[in-house]
Amino acid sequence: MIPAPEPALVRQYLAARGISARAIAARMGIHPGHLQRVLNGERPGSRALLRRVARAAEKMPGRRREDPDEAQRLIDAATHVFFLKRGDFESAICAGANRRKSKE
Repeated sequence: MIPAPEPALVRQYLAARGISARAIAARMGIHPGHLQRVLNGERPGSRALLRRVARAAEKMPGRRREDPDEAQRLIDAATHVFFLKRGDFESAICAGANRRKSKE
């Protein structure tokens, strides 16, 4: 848990876990704009609100940032499947499937 309920610390804690102010506000049932202004220091927020935000963030699963290599691998796989279904190229992975289609 965050030691002191300072808006900047709570904002940093959310950022480190990959949780947006909008997501935490939706979970807590409060207006996301209000929470964003409190976390940015534009509007005063109560200690109770900041504690509730910190507790709710602890219970939420953090978002894992995607590895760029993983994203590229997924794009390559989708491209492979797209062209394979169109029959535009031979695939070593599905060579048997292409032969079966040609026999039918």
